[in-house]
Amino acid sequence: MKLLKFTIIMCIKDGEKYINEQIESIINQDFKNWELIIIDDCSVDNSLQIAHKYRELDNRILVKRNPRKLGVINNFLINSSNQNGEWIVFCDQDDIWKFNKLSCLNFYIENNPEFNLFLHNGSYLVSDKKKIYLGAFGEVVINNKKVYEHIPNLRFINLLFRNQAIGCFICIKREFFQKFITLIPKANIYHDHWIVLISSIYSKIFFINQDLISYRRHEKTNTKTNKFLNKISDRFLIVFSLLLNHFNLIKGKDLKVLKEDFNK
Repeated sequence: MKLLKFTIIMCIKDGEKYINEQIESIINQDFKNWELIIIDDCSVDNSLQIAHKYRELDNRILVKRNPRKLGVINNFLINSSNQNGEWIVFCDQDDIWKFNKLSCLNFYIENNPEFNLFLHNGSYLVSDKKKIYLGAFGEVVINNKKVYEHIPNLRFINLLFRNQAIGCFICIKREFFQKFITLIPKANIYHDHWIVLISSIYSKIFFINQDLISYRRHEKTNTKTNKFLNKISDRFLIVFSLLLNHFNLIKGKDLKVLKEDFNK
């Protein structure tokens, strides 16, 4: 049986306006060895119905609905802890993937086996050109502008002060995720920041400077701007969470225990 290469985790919440485009861009990938897990976080619009429509059209798509609302951070981390693909790719509900995103990731993965996390580039997609939108790093964006204009500094000490990663630009090795990410932090930190921090400690991060996604900005964009962590309390909580994570690692604990608690 052929090993499943990519598990794509797509968390949705009231995203009926753009979800069709996102799913279509995944189905149309030129690399076919993937599965798409769509997790609905208690939507009140037609998002879940749209997801089920695509599930009926493509057996690589699975749809789940959380019994209660988990929120962005818990949704991604908990639902990534027990997947089957060799690599986990995070996916928003409102972007558009370039047709070669997965094949490009596969190329770099195969040629750089010492890396456990890959971060790629993308370009902004502005829904309303008459409005002003802020990008992931607080900058004013225009259509087709590169998200990363320069190679990001992905060393731990820099990541501790400022997040340099965007969740839907991340691809992480499943075995690494399951072994080294042992808790969901209580600190004021998003899942992408948490994942790259841990990766910078226990592994190496490879940056792919290729535009593999149209990263949409609109009036309901649910992306927290990656601000500089200038509060001592923020950094303290993050460091404390990292120490707890390491302690769990030594004890052999993993995130699956937490997943069972959330499903009760």
